[in-house]
Amino acid sequence: MKNSINKITLSGNVGTQPTIKTIANNKKLAFLSLATHEFIKTTEGKIKKLTVWHKVVLSGRLAELSENTINKGSSIQIAGKLIKRNKKNKEGIVRTISEIRAKDLVIVGKA
Repeated sequence: MKNSINKITLSGNVGTQPTIKTIANNKKLAFLSLATHEFIKTTEGKIKKLTVWHKVVLSGRLAELSENTINKGSSIQIAGKLIKRNKKNKEGIVRTISEIRAKDLVIVGKA
């Protein structure tokens, strides 16, 4: 039986200043949003910009790096895997969250 592949690569602009959290064994996690853009032509012939927002999680050394080098508006490229997890909100409703767990990070431009 072959393994399947769960790999995602995104290039875009950081929408929020990374939020840094420290978990067990002083391991750091960084949470940020990343906007990707696509330009499409409408049926009227106009160009329209479509923006998709992605939740990104960086861990360990990447989280530490992001703490001092990534700002809102920075251009970055990430590669990692797409995961889904369940999260219960304040009202007790369970929501499915999709996020990218980044394994590689390239800072293309600083804000």
